[in-house]
Amino acid sequence: MNKGVARHHLVIGAGGLLGRAIVARRDETNQATLKVSGLDWGNDDAVRAGLTIGVSQILRHASHDPWVVHWCAGRATVRSSEQESVHEMGLLRQLLGVLETMMTPEQLIRGSLTFASSAGGVYAESVSPPFTELSEARPNSPYGRAKLASERLLADWCRSHDVRLLVGRIASLYGANQNLTKPQGLLSHLVRAALLREPLTLFVPLSTTRNYISVGDAAAMQLVHEEQDFEGIRVANVCASENTSVASLLHTCELIVRRRIPIRQLVARAPSTEIRDLRIGTIYGGIASSVARTPLHVGLSQLIDTARRSIALSNVS
Repeated sequence: MNKGVARHHLVIGAGGLLGRAIVARRDETNQATLKVSGLDWGNDDAVRAGLTIGVSQILRHASHDPWVVHWCAGRATVRSSEQESVHEMGLLRQLLGVLETMMTPEQLIRGSLTFASSAGGVYAESVSPPFTELSEARPNSPYGRAKLASERLLADWCRSHDVRLLVGRIASLYGANQNLTKPQGLLSHLVRAALLREPLTLFVPLSTTRNYISVGDAAAMQLVHEEQDFEGIRVANVCASENTSVASLLHTCELIVRRRIPIRQLVARAPSTEIRDLRIGTIYGGIASSVARTPLHVGLSQLIDTARRSIALSNVS
């Protein structure tokens, strides 16, 4: 890919937590971004039509320039069923089919794909944490297995079409736009419980350790990796510099809101996919340190401020 030539970016899933952050990060530097969002992911025909429109935009804007498609779409979580997880892999196949149908080989080789994978999903049963890109990926859920299978699907396709690929294995994301209807996003649920003085239900022990990264930092890191002059395929863990226990999260949040947060533990009913030690690291320390990092207490304070405003507005209305 030619250095110094403008790359045209298309974000699929631009309305989601990560997709929106990637668009915002590019907006900060006055870089236009093409977007696909608001699709009915349960309707395959609608998805294919939306992907076709997105790829048409890339073809119209890029001409002979390099292009990048970011796959940030998906509704599945670690608790999703086999059917739900495999279905999302089918949506990814649709994208590859649309690219292959609409682009010539000469247009394809000017392109790059990025894929938002899941560090927690693919490393769930890996051994010897913290897990880096050198660790063997060993998922233990349909969601994790589908993510790893999607990585391999993309790698095979990109090799055969000479398209660059960045797989970002992303740690636990948090941010102001977290979808609270999903059974994930512990920090957002923690903040809500703290402000509304409602019990927080925990399905894991307080010693459970995860890697939490602000969505802004994750988007920045994903983009920095993509901008690197690498050939072929890169797998990179997108993670914060520190790993944190649930107990530490609770303590930090209580210090910020200045009150105790009631918790209800249902550890005995925790899904078998919940792993206690999911510390994540990366071999790309130089790239990670080049991105402005948000300390967890700062990110948590920002979540609390945003939630306070949201609650105040809902009370007014």
